[in-house]
Amino acid sequence: MDYREQYDDYSKSRAQYYLRDKFSTVTSWGFRNYVRESVVVKLIEKIEFNSLIDVGCASGHTLFKLSNIYPDSSFSGIDTGEKFIEVAKDNVISNKINNINFDCCLIEKYSHESKFDIAILLEVIEHVIDEEVLIKSIKSLLVNNGILIVSTPNLNGDGTVYGRFLRAVRLRKFTPAFDFFSEGTTKHGDQHVREFDHNSLEILMSLNGFDRIQLTGTLFIDFPFQEYIYKIIRRIPLLLKYYVRIEIFMAVKSIFLSRIFSRHLIYIGKLKDVNHA
Repeated sequence: MDYREQYDDYSKSRAQYYLRDKFSTVTSWGFRNYVRESVVVKLIEKIEFNSLIDVGCASGHTLFKLSNIYPDSSFSGIDTGEKFIEVAKDNVISNKINNINFDCCLIEKYSHESKFDIAILLEVIEHVIDEEVLIKSIKSLLVNNGILIVSTPNLNGDGTVYGRFLRAVRLRKFTPAFDFFSEGTTKHGDQHVREFDHNSLEILMSLNGFDRIQLTGTLFIDFPFQEYIYKIIRRIPLLLKYYVRIEIFMAVKSIFLSRIFSRHLIYIGKLKDVNHA
């Protein structure tokens, strides 16, 4: 069974979770995903665009959120997990959404009649076997000077002060995954085949034709401390709004610290090769 078949197996068990619970503040893990997604969406609000593609969209949660904010823009989502796309399409129909299109395919085989202003690649690149094929394929889908937004765990989530300390004393280390079966994912975690810090992420993007607009990060508090904050916020819901505002402020105003001491990196780059295919 190849990687895509393994991932398809994973999507069958996780499609509904990715549509709702993965970003629900009812759980501490969902809380983290909600905060990270909120920061990405806020950064997108600073960019003018008419069309956007989400590469590795899973069940389309972020696209549904964006389509509600930008009803006059067009959105596309692609993923290799058949069940992910099936659930996303069902949600489009049941909610009568007319500005999102979903396709199940490999990025290198995807074609679209027009190019996109923005491509987003959220928590995907750390899972992909050949990241350069992925980025090259995304470039072919972007307009001249198109924008690519990438989010990925910072040092596999150990980029926080606490995480870096645990690595320094060798209580944590990164072990690449080699399969994406549903069972293995449950045992291993997120099945990441590689990790990035801010330097390696920027080098990869620059070598593949992008100029950095912004490289920042989000989620600065690591487990177990984040669990305590989550419990407080859950008891006082108004605090969630202010916590998200703090994360957005840090991502926008304290970029140097954010790109080093955060759980997740967010890279925004502009395509610099105007003659790309």
